[in-house]
Amino acid sequence: MSRPVVVGKTSMVTVACARYSVPMTYVGRMLRSECFVERIEIFDGPTRVAVHQRRYERGATVLDLAH
Repeated sequence: MSRPVVVGKTSMVTVACARYSVPMTYVGRMLRSECFVERIEIFDGPTRVAVHQRRYERGATVLDLAH
């Protein structure tokens, strides 16, 4: 499932009630999320900018400290 997401000022996007980090350079931008059973991928056009293990808990926060 593909959905547009907006990167908040804390460099996070919300996908299916969980928050996932993306690189700071994307703050304020509209990106696209791809949801799979085990992972979430975030894209800027054709370029994948983040991938995370999917969390199903409401309000969960997933950080990649490399971002």
